[in-house]
Amino acid sequence: MQEKATRGKCSLASDVPLRRLDGSVPEQKADLFEFAATDPNQMLIQVIDNGPGVADQERIFDAFVATKTNGMGIGLAVSRSIVEAHGGRLWAENNPAGGATFNVALPVFPVIQTFDVS
Repeated sequence: MQEKATRGKCSLASDVPLRRLDGSVPEQKADLFEFAATDPNQMLIQVIDNGPGVADQERIFDAFVATKTNGMGIGLAVSRSIVEAHGGRLWAENNPAGGATFNVALPVFPVIQTFDVS
């Protein structure tokens, strides 16, 4: 039996105002989320933006490393800890045309159904 890849995209409607976390408005709207289950053991979720990118793709996940002047620098560190606690990975990549993609890969476990035959 051949497995089929499951892919999808989720974008905001064109009439939904889009703002970055710092309150600025991006010049153009990007696809916000993509997801794919390309193998039976893993689901990949991508959050894609069209901002300036990430200067250091590893250090940004360290605790107390903030990219905003009023940021605490714990959001991505906590996010990575949660993802890893569930057997997954979280990493960032810069996009060739600008912006960054944050990737979350999580294991997919088979669903076992049981039926009550009594």
